[in-house]
Amino acid sequence: MQEQYELFRRELYDEFGPYVPLSRVWRKLSYPSLDAARKAASRGLLPIPCVSLPGRRGTFLLSLDVAAWLSDAVQRAERPALVKSGHLP
Repeated sequence: MQEQYELFRRELYDEFGPYVPLSRVWRKLSYPSLDAARKAASRGLLPIPCVSLPGRRGTFLLSLDVAAWLSDAVQRAERPALVKSGHLP
């Protein structure tokens, strides 16, 4: 899991820096549209805390938080497959 996190963290930070615009990662967070992700953010329902940056329009997420959420999502998705195949109890 740590390797997956480091990969996501490095990719996100290299592309966006410390803050990732919601408009660039809504698909990675499994939202059907940017509008749905924006509504979730305005209602406080995003799975990751969001921030507003002074002098910038839009909603932003910390790249470290996005990387952690993505690595957890990958781990959750892999676990049922491993249990089903008999590799985990």
